[in-house]
Order: sequence, then C-alpha cells, then structure tokens
Amino acid sequence: MARLSHRLLRAGCWLALAWLLLAALPARAAVPHLELEIELDPATRRLQASARLTSERVPDFALHPQLALARVGMDGKAVPLASLQRLAPAPGEHRFTIEYAGTLPPLPERTQPSSANPASLYAAAEGSYLAPEAGWYPDPGVPFTYTVKLRLPAGQKGLVPGRQVRANETGGHWIAEYAFAHPADGIWLMAGPYRVAQQAATLEDGSVVNVRTWFHPELAELASGYLQDSARYLQRYSRAIGAYPFGDFSVVSSPLPHGLGIPSLTYLGREVLRLPFIRATSLGHEVLHNWWGNGVRPDWRSGNWSEGLTTFGADYAFREDQGADPARTMRLEWLRDLLAVAPADETALTGFTARSHGISSVIGYAKPAMLFVMLRDEIGPAAFEQGLRVFWQQHRFRTAAWKDLERAFSQASGRDLARFFAQWTQRAASPTLALAPATPGRFRVLQQGEPFDLLVPLRVQVASGTTRDIAVRVSERETLVDLAARGVPEAVSVALDPELRLWRRLDPATVPAILRETFIAPRAQLHVAASGAEWSAAATALAERTLDAQPVPVAADALLASAQEPALVAGDRAGITRVLAQLGLGAVPEAVAQEGTGRVWAARAASGKPLVFVLADTPAALAAMQRALPHYGRQSWLVFRDTRVVAQGAWPPEVAPLKLH
Repeated sequence: MARLSHRLLRAGCWLALAWLLLAALPARAAVPHLELEIELDPATRRLQASARLTSERVPDFALHPQLALARVGMDGKAVPLASLQRLAPAPGEHRFTIEYAGTLPPLPERTQPSSANPASLYAAAEGSYLAPEAGWYPDPGVPFTYTVKLRLPAGQKGLVPGRQVRANETGGHWIAEYAFAHPADGIWLMAGPYRVAQQAATLEDGSVVNVRTWFHPELAELASGYLQDSARYLQRYSRAIGAYPFGDFSVVSSPLPHGLGIPSLTYLGREVLRLPFIRATSLGHEVLHNWWGNGVRPDWRSGNWSEGLTTFGADYAFREDQGADPARTMRLEWLRDLLAVAPADETALTGFTARSHGISSVIGYAKPAMLFVMLRDEIGPAAFEQGLRVFWQQHRFRTAAWKDLERAFSQASGRDLARFFAQWTQRAASPTLALAPATPGRFRVLQQGEPFDLLVPLRVQVASGTTRDIAVRVSERETLVDLAARGVPEAVSVALDPELRLWRRLDPATVPAILRETFIAPRAQLHVAASGAEWSAAATALAERTLDAQPVPVAADALLASAQEPALVAGDRAGITRVLAQLGLGAVPEAVAQEGTGRVWAARAASGKPLVFVLADTPAALAAMQRALPHYGRQSWLVFRDTRVVAQGAWPPEVAPLKLH
C-alpha cells in the first residue's frame, strides 16, 4: 500500500511555474485557446501535428528534441524559423499557426522499480503517453482552453482530458475530437489498443456524466466494476460539494506503472487496476481530485492543500464509512508516520507542493488530512460541510490558497479561524502533549516548545467505573484542569486524546515501532548480518528498493555509534541473533516464529534509533521479499513464504491513563 500510494502521484510540481506566470498576467488578459490536430501512428511512433493558438503571448516554440518545427505563422504571415527567438509582436491578441512532426521515443523497458516515475513521452502499439512536461505541443505559457482532434490507425483509440465531442472509425482510422472549456494547466494524451466501455451517471442536479473505461483487452472484464464505482463516487461528491466540473470521466489503463489524477480522468497501470482494493480506495481519491486539485487548483506559492483535503474526503471518509475503529486506525497510522519524521525535518504545510518521498507524504497528505479532522471537531459537522460548499462555489475553476479555505470555513461557522489555520499551516513543528498530576481532582496539561491553541479531548473515569469525554482548551505551556469545577467529581483517572483526534507527536515509548519509520527516513544505514557476496548483493538490492534514502553500508559497531539514524539489518539467523545481542534487543520476536522463508520486524534501540530486521533462510529468500516488502510499511512484523506475506501485524500502542488518586 505504501509504495502504491507513491505511484498515485499528482502531476503537480511542474505546474507551479504555470500558475506563477498566471499570477503575473494583467488582470484582464484573455485566456489563450489552442486547437490541435494530431495524427499518431503508435507502430511507427510517428507524430504529425498542426496547432492554431489564439493568445496575447508568444508561445514556447521549444518542443521535445525528437519533434521538429516545419512551419510557423503569425496573423496569416509566415515566420522564419530562425527568427522565432526574436519574435516580439505588438500588444494584443494574435493567431499563431505551428506545424511540426517527429518520431516519439519507444515504450521504456519495464526494469525500473515500480516506485520510479515512468517516462513522460513514448509511443508503442501497446500504449502511448504524451505528458505536458515532455513538450509535445507549443506551450501557451499560462493556463488555456483547447480542442484536440485525434487521428489513430484502426485498432487504436485515444483521448485527452475534456469532453468527447465525437468519436468514430472511418477509412481505416479512429478519429475523435475533445474540448476543454476551462483554463487547463496542460494536455495529456493517452492511446492504446483499448476496449472502451461506457455508462451514463445521473447526478443529483439532473446532469449526466459519461463515464468510460479505456482498458487493454485483458482488463475488459474489469470495466463494469470500475464504471459502477466511478459513477457512485461522482454522485457522492457532487451531492456533498457541488456539481461535477467536467462533462466526462474516464479510467484509463497504462502499460507502465503510472498513477495520475488528471482533469476528467485517471491514468493507472495495468497491474494497479487489477489489485482488488483499488476500486474501494484509490479510485475514489482520484475521482475527488476533480474537485480538489483540478476543479479548484492550489496556489502553489502558498502550498498544496488539495492532497490533504482529498485524503480527508476520500481515504479517511471511506474508513469512517466502515466505523469508528477503522477511522481511529487511520489516525493512528498518520501519527505513527509522524514519528518517522525527525522534528528538524518537519516543514510547514505552506511549503508543500508535491510528494517526492515518504516524509513529504506525511507532511503533505497526513498532516493536512488531520487538520480537517480537527477543524470539523472545532466548528461542528454542519458548518464544516457548508464550508466545503462555500469554498467550491467561490473558487471553482480558479486557484485558491490556504487563506481562501480559512475564509470559507470562517464564513460558514461564523468564527474567526485565523489562529487555527496559521498554527497548522505556517508552523513546521507539531505539538507534544503530556499530562502531569497536581492536587486530587486536578491535573496539568503540558506542552513542549511554543504552545499551540488546542481543543484537547480527555476521557475521565470516575469512581463508579463509568467514563466521560470532555474537551479542554489549552493555549499555554501548562494548563491546570480542575475536574470538579467542570462538573466531573470523584475522578479516578484521565486519558489524553484517547481517540487520537489531535495532530501531535506521540511518546515513542508508548507506540511500538513500525517498518515505515525506517522506510521513509531521509538518512538510513544498511548492515549485512551474513557473510558472502550473495548475501551482500541481495541485502543491498532489497534496501535500495525499500528505503527512500540511499542506504549507507555500515559495520555492526556503527549501529551503536549512530544513536538516531535508522538502519536496516538483513542477514541469516546467526548474524541477526548476534546483532540483536549487541544492541541489547533480546531474541527474535515470538510473533515471527512461524513457518516461512523470511521474517521482518521493526524495533527501536534504547536510544530510540529505529531499526528494521530482515531475517532470511537464504540469499534467494532475501531477494524474494523485495517486491512485496515496500507495501507493508505500516506493519510492525511480517512473515514471508517465498514472495508472499503469510502473516503480519502492527503492535498496538500502550498508553496508561493518568491516575488522579
């Protein structure tokens, strides 16, 4: 799951430049309009294109190196190619014509790790993909509207984001036309030997969305389920937020491990689409991005709020649908992930733009998702839901910043939320809380460092054995709480935030380690606890695939010398047993003492140093764990039989309430 989420990336970083340029445009600048006619033969990889651009700006004529300009014109007159760099027309709207052609790169070899970013430009009969950052069309330089006419040989079908105006097969070719009527960041083109299935989804406002799957033939049997679930998500979010912003929605299969949420479609690798849980999890996340991220675009200069809001509205909401316990489990996962981020490596939400490694996913996805959990608790569900609708109505097809979210929720709740949003979006640090006794019936809530303004949930047990949940506002380093004064006499004990509804640093002593603490660390060591070149090669390959950091090989003594830097220790039973003894960590845990060929578990040294131990019967057994291991970061232990995980678990936290007598 962890590495799957890495693949489900937003195509975000490069878009920041476009929106910075948009901010610099005069307020009344007309939105450019681009008309493209594309003929692509995937078998030969040959692309021929003509473009007509109406714009007040000169476009970027620099295309991909494998594409060459043939002719350029402006306002009906030819422009010599040698003078393009000096083109400086008079102010006002101009009409540019560009003709170009070339042979696209082939489909890359699929030998790269699944977490690597796939190529942005390729063509093949198996599948073609043209991303905006590859420079396959003249870039207007700012968001623009467009139409695309696409011509492919028979047996191939293709699409770009937007509404399908027409599509038909004629004269041995497949011809389609698409229109995108709202300012777009770029154009993605996908083509392949697709079987296209379609279903009409009627939304609450009476509008109809054409939902399509564009699947490789071997995936055709999956189409019905994806169509039904896509329609269900569209209905859910249009009801909760507002009208679906685009005319069509498509799920498109890729020959490579892509995972993109693009306006009006999602592009997923064939292997990903086959996974049984995708329709119930990641599909809904990508559908919701049509509202948050594509329908309302983040102002990249002040941080990307869309991933956190989408995680809250999809991934977390699905857990809430399952019940209180699954939702609490996800909140625990987020807080456990935070323990993998050293305080010095934390950054503010206003500095997050796109996920680049595991730590950025904690900061950019988990922390803002918890922000929205806390905000809903703060202002109440009704005001929160109204705030989402206000935000959508005010910023549909526009850019928006964290400040705009603050204003929308303040308007909906009738409260000034400036302090709430400032502390959670502008500060890098996370609060650390603890309880301390005072006098009978009284206790103190303590904060480390600069205090936050928090509504702290508490669970009080009274002498009769019953419990009562209360919330206490704290804004100082030390807050005295008198339970009797709050109408809770005869209190016996009190537990701090037992349902984990606050973003905060948990006490590592109360939360057993999980594998992810080492997996996503920005720096990590590797110790091979076995002799021989085969062991070393297998351990190195496993570490490079599993860890975000480039592992630094170390001897056993260095594991003790570096008190905090996480480490992965891989080897045979004798070697692992020896290292455990050196670190004072006892024996191999009973949980992994099951039949299998490999065992993995997380631990912490006495210094707090996160560790992952990988014990294998043979070098081949160690190598067999490479593919699956990265997906189990939120577990504490695993047992492998060859390539399969046959047992797993996460050791639960152990938090004792504060005794008041």
